[in-house]
Amino acid sequence: MGFPAEMIQEKEPLVCYPDHELAYRCFIDNSSQWRAGMGGIYALDYNVIYSWLDAEGIKQRERNQVLREISLLERGALEVMQERREQQERSRKK
Repeated sequence: MGFPAEMIQEKEPLVCYPDHELAYRCFIDNSSQWRAGMGGIYALDYNVIYSWLDAEGIKQRERNQVLREISLLERGALEVMQERREQQERSRKK
């Protein structure tokens, strides 16, 4: 098909601990809801996150923990996106 072998190799399955499942589900369900500007993507749209939490009936006590976990996922995703942007810039300069 023309794909390099490394693109179709099986990856290790993702394991999500049950205590973090709600935050992970929220992050994945809203993974297309990023705020972006001239410099690219910079944050999740938390208005959408709050709506999702409301729709799921998440109580305030649990909501605070979920939001903390989502912010960690967001930070990690932003770091990966930044690394990819930098790699693309380096490859363009070559």
